[in-house]
Amino acid sequence: MIKACAYGEISLKFNPDENTSFSSIPQKLNFFVSSPEAYFLSNITNFKNKATLITAVHDDFLKDLIFRQLNMFKINTSNIILSKKGRNPIIFEDSNQNFLKKIHFDRKSSLIDTFDFEEYNFKNTFLKCNHFHISAITPSLSNKAMYNCIRALRLAKEMELETSCNLNFNSNFWNYKTGYNKIDPERIITEIGNYCDFLSGDIEDIKKIFNFETGNNTNYNLSHYENILLNLSKRFPHAKVAAIIISKNSNDMINFGSVLYIREINQFYFSPNNVNKFKFFKVKKTNDINGIKEAFSAGLVYGLNKYKSPQHALDFALSNSILKYNYKSGFNYSSLEEIKLLMNKIKTKQIYF
Repeated sequence: MIKACAYGEISLKFNPDENTSFSSIPQKLNFFVSSPEAYFLSNITNFKNKATLITAVHDDFLKDLIFRQLNMFKINTSNIILSKKGRNPIIFEDSNQNFLKKIHFDRKSSLIDTFDFEEYNFKNTFLKCNHFHISAITPSLSNKAMYNCIRALRLAKEMELETSCNLNFNSNFWNYKTGYNKIDPERIITEIGNYCDFLSGDIEDIKKIFNFETGNNTNYNLSHYENILLNLSKRFPHAKVAAIIISKNSNDMINFGSVLYIREINQFYFSPNNVNKFKFFKVKKTNDINGIKEAFSAGLVYGLNKYKSPQHALDFALSNSILKYNYKSGFNYSSLEEIKLLMNKIKTKQIYF
């Protein structure tokens, strides 16, 4: 059984109803609990495994709402610090899908910038877990969050936990300094990646983080993605697994695909795999893609622990992330039965989306 824990920030997210923006003075707002690490853990518990979130939450009337959201997925909240100081950050995100979509992050006095490594008591949590996960969003938030991530990963490896990182990148962050120098995302994520067994992420994020000059891949050639993973694997010689999820907009559709590299056997895998041919899975564009990367990461961790075949593991991870697209929130409500059903439909080309 996987007993996963993750460290990260919880935000409160608002977006206007019915495909509009804040500038239009919306009459109705949707409200969500937002946390890449909690998204990851929600998938782990959906797979009937255990999960614990390590974070801090402001001790006010909204804490009950946050805890109910986490408890809905049976995420252990006993290691969450409740505090009167600091605050939960707020995200304001337009719901329209055009290129003018705006996101505003109000992170002033965020709780994750408040607490030191020792105050989270990582060691006691790690004694009850066998897997530790972070998102690359967390070290982008502040100096303190970055140092906590690195120290936590070092401790996790010392205690022989498996470790994973979802290589998210958000250009709105990474605006703090270390000493007199502005933080360098590539340098920090490189250090973090050196402590990780599983590395995965969206292909565009990975190219931005590591400045991979790969040229245009207008024909979506499989070798293009394999080369990116090979470069990633060379950069992180201790990583056992490197994987990417691909989500390309095409008119009113989104094309999903994924590629996996396993170092031990020096082998690539891709999904969907239709008689050894790489072909995207097409889904009608309906929701945003919040939580899809986390669903893929969690699905991969579970799949590689569950299945002997890496191909089955990758099919599981991709199917889980595609099903996540059915839900507006970043949390995933898909069941194991639904994931296995979609895996079979992809394998037999019975695709009904």
